[in-house]
Amino acid sequence: MGRRVQRRELTKRQNLRYQVIVNDKNQMELNLGGLALGSFPSEIVNFSRLEVLNLSHNALSSIPGSIGRLHHLKVLLLNHNCLTRLPETITNCTNLVELNLTRNKLGALPRYFGNFQELNGVATRREQI
Repeated sequence: MGRRVQRRELTKRQNLRYQVIVNDKNQMELNLGGLALGSFPSEIVNFSRLEVLNLSHNALSSIPGSIGRLHHLKVLLLNHNCLTRLPETITNCTNLVELNLTRNKLGALPRYFGNFQELNGVATRREQI
């Protein structure tokens, strides 16, 4: 089985186009990696069934608290950004099993990261601190 691709416009303000992919396991994926985004597109949280979100290789300095509304999220790729902190509401993403935070400006992981039940691992490196 292949992927069904749905093209939609995410935001007219940035004239940003993206692909929502539903793979053969019926998982919804959104790839916004490498688009030089300076801010988190607020429309992302409208994809309540989103399971894979790639925001890697952008210029994001923060993630809004609304990220916690993505309850089905399993994979979150935030590597190669400028993040200095993460909102505590990220722990509402209770199905998260993979989180990549490498190449950001984060210090130590916050204590609330211990609240993740399903998280298999967090990829971090402190090269840019």
